[in-house]
Amino acid sequence: MQAPPTSSPVERSRSAEAMASSTHPVKRLGASALVGQSKELVLNVFEYFNKDACESVQDAAKKTSEATQVSETVILKLRAQAKRRLRGRIQPRSCPQRRAPKRTTIGDVDKDALRRAILAIYERGDMPTLTSLMETVKEPPLNFKGSRSSLWRLMQHMGFRYKKFYKNCAMLVERPTVVAARSKFIRELRTNRSSESPRPEIYLDETWINQNMNADQDWTNKEGIVGARTRCLRGGTYIIIHAGSSEGFVKGAMFVFKSKMGRRGDYSDTMDSQAFKRWFQWQLLPNIPPRSLIIMDNAPYHNMEHNKTPSVKSGKEEIVKWLTDNSIPHDSSHTKAELFQLVKLHKEDKHRYVADELAAAAGHKVLRIPQYHSEFNPIESVWVQIKDEVKKDSEKWQYFNKLGLLILQAITHVTPEDWKKYVQQTQELQDEYSKKDHAFEHMYETFSNEVTDSDSSSDETDDAEY
Repeated sequence: MQAPPTSSPVERSRSAEAMASSTHPVKRLGASALVGQSKELVLNVFEYFNKDACESVQDAAKKTSEATQVSETVILKLRAQAKRRLRGRIQPRSCPQRRAPKRTTIGDVDKDALRRAILAIYERGDMPTLTSLMETVKEPPLNFKGSRSSLWRLMQHMGFRYKKFYKNCAMLVERPTVVAARSKFIRELRTNRSSESPRPEIYLDETWINQNMNADQDWTNKEGIVGARTRCLRGGTYIIIHAGSSEGFVKGAMFVFKSKMGRRGDYSDTMDSQAFKRWFQWQLLPNIPPRSLIIMDNAPYHNMEHNKTPSVKSGKEEIVKWLTDNSIPHDSSHTKAELFQLVKLHKEDKHRYVADELAAAAGHKVLRIPQYHSEFNPIESVWVQIKDEVKKDSEKWQYFNKLGLLILQAITHVTPEDWKKYVQQTQELQDEYSKKDHAFEHMYETFSNEVTDSDSSSDETDDAEY
């Protein structure tokens, strides 16, 4: 009987590997087993097999799986993620977010100086432009550090725009509404002062002092910035509400209380319409002379209305109700857009401010300072004097109650002579504005005789100036 043929050692080894392969298949790696560099390596292998135009994506994924021991499903997911990342849908986590550039701001004192510098150019008969103004503001006392675009944004915020004239020339001009409001305010003050029985002028305002401010930081008020803006600070804050005249502070009108700093970095979150109303009604009105002229700015909490004027976001029913309550003829079947035009036409005559009616019931009158002109309120200079004194002892501010005592002490150090000086300065400033406004009007009329048919530039056209 013939013996069966014997196999060689190599053949027996290959047979054993085949049997092992058939009984124990290789386990493919999942996504959780891969890290950043491993994923990149798998994608590189896939791209190598996929570079042949005749090769399908599935075949390339299969070959990649065989070469890397990574499952085909994971390979296809990695490829999809890479494609979305290239399209910008997925940003790499390691890429930090780029911060927006910080905007350059200046204080109210500097804004007033800037506005008067422009009006002085009018007075000389010249045409102010952003280019010429940029050279001026970089010099003392303004020392403006911002860019040309920052200056333009600032000018727009202050109520300026570009007016195009003959021969493609243009100059900076104030918006007519800003000039009109300023002129009306100054005229009403002059009318009161020249009357046979002038009303006593009472100026009111609010400010704040934070515990964590130091002597190197300047002070923020609600309309703008005196010096550099201070970021939102932690710790306790004192809110100060007061009023005064050329004879000094109104006795009994001081209200100082503790508060937390608001989200916007000032006291506007704490100081609301109801708090102001209580102070106005119970601490101010009983303590001022009869027939006073109460002068204040246009802060939102000063302008609480009995019947709030609808905005463009208001519903049609709210607009119709406002028109009906104010006896304004209308047709409710008209569109919301048509009805809102009636609101815009009549809203200035229909404002019913709570503070105004409280003052009128007590025999007083309210006059509001025009927007962008906080320098017309002498109490702003009083605040600067108080804060200058308080910050001399800034090392004591770590004790919050000590800060309160320093504030009260600084308030008592403001004399009637100080108030009289500050009131006189604001009157001189108003006279200066009135003179410059007339100079601008004369120069503007001269240029307007040669103006083209083109209207004032829009914001997009304004941007083309620089």
